[in-house]
Amino acid sequence: MPREASSGATAILESLIEEAGRVRASDIHIEPVEECLPVRLRIDGELVAYDPLPRRVHGELIARIKILSGLRTDEHQRPQDGRFRHHLASGGELDVRVAITPTYFGE
Repeated sequence: MPREASSGATAILESLIEEAGRVRASDIHIEPVEECLPVRLRIDGELVAYDPLPRRVHGELIARIKILSGLRTDEHQRPQDGRFRHHLASGGELDVRVAITPTYFGE
């Protein structure tokens, strides 16, 4: 799954969601760790690892997800849940549910 950090948070998120739709994944997991953002997709009940995102996109990516989901961008210490609808480039729509949880290395 090709993704470029320089293309911005919107393009990265778009790429992740499009890939999830293409492979019929039920979940996208982005977990902040100290040096990067590992990405896993749940496909047929199994978490499949994808290339990690660079740590520098974390803040922009979380802000973009929060904005789309109608969540508070100024809340970083409490879990938040939201949702949004994504129109796939190939046609159709995905209902995206979002759960953001604070961790030691970020949300």
